[in-house]
Amino acid sequence: MHLRQLSRALTGACALFSLGAKSKFVEQQYEYRSVQIPVSQFYDNTATEDFDGNKAGYAIELLPTGELASENIRFALPKWGNGRPDNFVSHKQKISVNAGHVREFHILYAGDWIDGMHYLSCNVFWVTPFLQARMGPYHNTPDGRNYNITQVHHWSSTVSSVSPLKSIRFPPRSNLNRLHVFALSLVPAYAHDSHSGSPSPAVSVKNVRLTTLKTDEGNSIVEVTLANLRALATSDYYAFASENASTSTVYRHRSPILPHPDGNRQVVLGHKHRDHARDHEHYSSMVLTGPHQVIIRPIDGQIGLRTVTPGKVFRLMPGDDARVDVSVVFDPTSKGIFRSAVSVLETVATALGLPASMHRWITFRENSIEVEVILLSLETNSPTTRATGWELDLGNVDTLKRNV
Repeated sequence: MHLRQLSRALTGACALFSLGAKSKFVEQQYEYRSVQIPVSQFYDNTATEDFDGNKAGYAIELLPTGELASENIRFALPKWGNGRPDNFVSHKQKISVNAGHVREFHILYAGDWIDGMHYLSCNVFWVTPFLQARMGPYHNTPDGRNYNITQVHHWSSTVSSVSPLKSIRFPPRSNLNRLHVFALSLVPAYAHDSHSGSPSPAVSVKNVRLTTLKTDEGNSIVEVTLANLRALATSDYYAFASENASTSTVYRHRSPILPHPDGNRQVVLGHKHRDHARDHEHYSSMVLTGPHQVIIRPIDGQIGLRTVTPGKVFRLMPGDDARVDVSVVFDPTSKGIFRSAVSVLETVATALGLPASMHRWITFRENSIEVEVILLSLETNSPTTRATGWELDLGNVDTLKRNV
């Protein structure tokens, strides 16, 4: 009888394991994604042998291979070792991309010298700034290992999405701190199809992260970053007011002006009547406005999660990001579908007198939970954005640690 129960429980658990599998990709209507741009044709430096001109370089055994993900941006990494060049020193290289409308530019880079006294625009590879994409405990020099922390940095910049991006030109070589580029990625913007009516905001969940911060009540804080991926309008002229009533203006090339035959007026070549009210309406429709809440809920979770205080968003312009805090609580004793099956296995294992090692295998605790993030409009009481497949790292959740 016990063996039959165990067989049924294991069969059910196998089915539930497939249902509870982690998503490899986040699913949402407007995907925040990076596009990798090949740059290997410009490689002229070998970081693992003579990165800085003084025979110092990265340790191959510490470098990642294939692809590197940093802040939800994916970089295609070079092939390290065997004397192959794996980066280029910035010196006016022009990279044709023809990538359409782009909102962000990202590079994986490092600098090769700093004197410790002057501010330089390029972080050197062996010092310790706060942000890095990859960090190792040492690098190699002709005199042996240097145990200063060694890093590869991730730098990003916004790009105007008023018009499609055609090419990128890097700055000239510096004599003091050369910029070494390993990889380049771009984040596309969603251009509006003029034949599909008025454009709408293209709101995406850019990142989700469980922080170590707590509210006054002791609840955990999840940091959610939203992005409006809609490309900026491409009319000849748009003026719009920001929240503090300042005015931002986007210009394109103006048509040439010639004298009018009667001498009192001017003729604008290619001039078309501008309906500024329509232009303003066109642009405004791409702005997320009104009160919105950000809530988080688990998906087939082994651990219960409940949003206590939603994040709040009132306005998100095209090309802008917004970072909000969501207060949540975890309930490790919740009886979700998966946890109920595990409870059955625990009961059967105890009845059969299975060894403690088997108990631990059955009652293992996962280090993450899959969640869904919902941006809810309070005016319509309906979801504006829904993103499924984000994973929260539970390693720092005190409630779970106390119940292990």
